[in-house]
Amino acid sequence: MVPIVAGQKALTFMTNRSFDRVAGRADLRLGAYQPVAPIDVAGLLLGLWRGKWIIIFTVICAVVLAGYYAFARAVPSYAATATIKLELPDPQLSDPAFSEISPTRLNTEAAVLQSRHILEQVIDTLELESDPEFNRYLLPATPWSVNGICDRARALILGQPAPEISQSDLRDKTIENLSNMLRTGPERGTYLLTVTATTTSPLKSQTIANAVAQAYLADQLRARVAETDASVARLTQRVSQLQQDLQAKEAAINAMLSAGQMTDETLFDRLSHQVNDANQRLNEAQNSPDNATQIAALQALQDRLGAELAIQSEGLIQLQQLRREAQSTRVLYTTLLAQLQQVQIAHDSDTPTARVLSAATPGRYVAPRKTYILAIAALLGAALGTAYVLLQRQRHIQSDTLAGQADWPVVAHLPATAAPKFDGSALPCPAQNAANQLRTAVLSSKSAAPPQVIMVTSCRADDGHTQAADALAQSLARLERSVLLIAAESMPQSSPCNNTPTIGDIIASGDPMATPDHKEGITRIRAYAPSECPADVFTRPTFIQFLNAARSLYDHVIIVAAPICRFPDAAIIAPQSDAVVITLRDRKTRTRDWETAQTALRQIAVTQQPLIVLTN
Repeated sequence: MVPIVAGQKALTFMTNRSFDRVAGRADLRLGAYQPVAPIDVAGLLLGLWRGKWIIIFTVICAVVLAGYYAFARAVPSYAATATIKLELPDPQLSDPAFSEISPTRLNTEAAVLQSRHILEQVIDTLELESDPEFNRYLLPATPWSVNGICDRARALILGQPAPEISQSDLRDKTIENLSNMLRTGPERGTYLLTVTATTTSPLKSQTIANAVAQAYLADQLRARVAETDASVARLTQRVSQLQQDLQAKEAAINAMLSAGQMTDETLFDRLSHQVNDANQRLNEAQNSPDNATQIAALQALQDRLGAELAIQSEGLIQLQQLRREAQSTRVLYTTLLAQLQQVQIAHDSDTPTARVLSAATPGRYVAPRKTYILAIAALLGAALGTAYVLLQRQRHIQSDTLAGQADWPVVAHLPATAAPKFDGSALPCPAQNAANQLRTAVLSSKSAAPPQVIMVTSCRADDGHTQAADALAQSLARLERSVLLIAAESMPQSSPCNNTPTIGDIIASGDPMATPDHKEGITRIRAYAPSECPADVFTRPTFIQFLNAARSLYDHVIIVAAPICRFPDAAIIAPQSDAVVITLRDRKTRTRDWETAQTALRQIAVTQQPLIVLTN
């Protein structure tokens, strides 16, 4: 009993371990799968709405180009159609089982309409080899056409001129071009064939369609006449031969009768009766022993009659054979003679197997289909514009998706009107509200004291970090705070910072504070001279000493740093700053540049998380 219980415990333990192992593997598998993010339909539609002008522009461009092609460049095409009706065979002259026209024959006749010999007749009749539309060799090759480029390349590489076109190649090319311009086929449920010719001229299309139909009818008539003539010749030859054979047999019969071998057919019967009578008399005479002389005479008579009967029997057999052969020859001769007369009658009253039911009229306009071209161009333009907008949405920062792409808050959105004018005038109301939002975000720091040194940078040079720094400085100055604005990058020529002293000049003069701008209440200086290396200036101890001194003299020090993705200046200045503001231009800053900037800022030991400002 104890071993059984131990075995049950061991089995239970192994089963639990196996279940735990399988459950652990299942958990690992479930953990390996990442949930698929749902499609943001609202954001997608918003992105398309923002790019509506791009989509409208691409649609207009596509429609204009398509309209130029359809109305100015495309060569119009005209199609003319001729209709041919296939006639049913005469039931009196043909088997009723073959009086219907099968679909196979309809398709065959449609293929015959585009056969080489039919097209050659049309080409010869209309002289299409002298028409440039069918013979492109009549027109000189333009320099930038495919043939012109090939001819120049051949002459340049091989030193050979363009090869001469033979007459057979010219004929083959003309036939090919004519075949490509023709469309033939049966109409469903009828015995009608249509021939449609499409050219650049309505009258030319009409002429070619009618010419193909007439060439087909003429070819059918020639083929039927040739077939009938061959049948007549064959039957005539056979009838003549049978007539000669019949005449020969009848002559042999007459010769046999006239030779006396068989003057009368009843003679064979009389000889048979005579032979029988002679045999009977000879038997009776042989029963009388005294009639020896009579027996000899009867025996001679019997021999003579037997010889005559054998001769008459052989002649009768030959006569009967000749008469049978003559009769069979006469029947065959009569049959073929009647068939020959029927064929001759059909030849004399030959009806065509097909006729033109409806001749082609001047061609109707078929191409280019301008409405369809414009509609398709509009759709393609809309598709291209939409694809471009969506691609730009994936490649560039979007204000509606930025919150999900960054761990840092977006504190303000500066409009384009926030560009600094450097004349002390107030910012427009939307820009001023955005600047106040930025100022509030900067001052509402979780640290004990408000940040004094604020670095403003960007991903690219045109992301608007200069405007954001100036807007922040003006907003802080309105609170009657002393603000020092340090231009740590090349400023625009209209910027007042270009005429201000540098940090080196201030340190060399011994004046701890530069002269502020009385209109704005902002002190502006440059970080370095054009001849100095920015990275060297920001790495020197004198720069750190200057910032420490500025902290005691100014309420706020705003440093406008060069873009962090291109220059190392922001990475050097950021550790000395209390707050970092990075500007991104909506729908202009590339996503990969923003990812590079995020990586660079995370590697820098900053006291607070960076603040994001969007610009237009």
